[in-house]
Amino acid sequence: MPRWYACRDHRGTPGLCGTLRPEYQDDDTLPTLTAALSSDRFATYLQWTSGDQTLAERLYTYNVQLSAALYGPLHMQEVALRNRAGQTRLWNRASGQTGISSWQ
Repeated sequence: MPRWYACRDHRGTPGLCGTLRPEYQDDDTLPTLTAALSSDRFATYLQWTSGDQTLAERLYTYNVQLSAALYGPLHMQEVALRNRAGQTRLWNRASGQTGISSWQ
């Protein structure tokens, strides 16, 4: 089972890496992915993979990567929505419309 250790990506961003580094092969002080997560959280992945530990770890890692990929577009959508809400609020205030009654 791979050990997880702190590392940096090509941009210098801190993260976790799962490749077994030789200097850590015999070091039991570093937690594995399973040990780092709560057993309840990881149990869901084990259930989805019918108890296959390796596949559950891969599935969890894939979920992290998928979440990271969606974070940027979600952030931009949030900014656009907030900007539109702010513009609408300013337009309503400038036109003298305030409150929910002005929506009807």
